[in-house]
Amino acid sequence: MGLITLEQGGSNPPTDEQKAEILRALGLDSPDVSYLTSWNFLVNSWTDQPTPNATTPVLGGKVYDYGYDGATLYRHVPEPYDSVEDKFYDTYAAGVLSGGITQRGNPLA
Repeated sequence: MGLITLEQGGSNPPTDEQKAEILRALGLDSPDVSYLTSWNFLVNSWTDQPTPNATTPVLGGKVYDYGYDGATLYRHVPEPYDSVEDKFYDTYAAGVLSGGITQRGNPLA
């Protein structure tokens, strides 16, 4: 089994419009994109019980699938825990988390 890599968006983090598009896909339309993409909102507003993603082990933590009315976001929870590395992503493919949305307490810039 390989280990996933984490991408923070590099030089192209998601724009507010891209974040709004993700939220529309999740059925969470709102003019307050910054709140709806906040760590606090995402960690508490799931509609399907978060579950560990067993696809690939993660170096330094675990990935959880968070369901929002049929759409899925991915949360990386580091071990040992570090709030700066507790992040939500919109994409998990081929062992790579990408499309960083927010980290605990701070939107990714």
